[in-house]
Amino acid sequence: MKTPKTWAALLITGKDLDITRISNLLNIDPNFSHSPGENPNNKDIGYWQLNSTLNDSEIIENHLWDLLKKLAPVRNQLKEIHKEFEIHFYCSVEFSNSGIDSLKLGPRLLSLIGNLGVSLEITRWAGKELQSTDISLL
Repeated sequence: MKTPKTWAALLITGKDLDITRISNLLNIDPNFSHSPGENPNNKDIGYWQLNSTLNDSEIIENHLWDLLKKLAPVRNQLKEIHKEFEIHFYCSVEFSNSGIDSLKLGPRLLSLIGNLGVSLEITRWAGKELQSTDISLL
């Protein structure tokens, strides 16, 4: 039985997003970022992304815990940033085994994500079809 491949990231997006300011407030360097005007596909939006550092064979819950451990010391700063910009956890799950078609997130994890006031988006790959579900925990 093959385990689904998984991945998670925290995304901060918005107009007038200052990448350096976000990095300084959180004392974390992003894994990927671009300022407004740098992305030809979405010229007005800035983008700051922090990836989970775990292997894609880990369950999605572990990826989210990895991110939360990095963000716990700066959770108050994250809440302040959220007053100006969109913040959400983005998760992707590739179901490569047709016998596995669901995932489970524990109540403590969901409570901590909810306390941050950010959304949780889970994108599911089933074969070649991509399905996205936005779960708001507000």
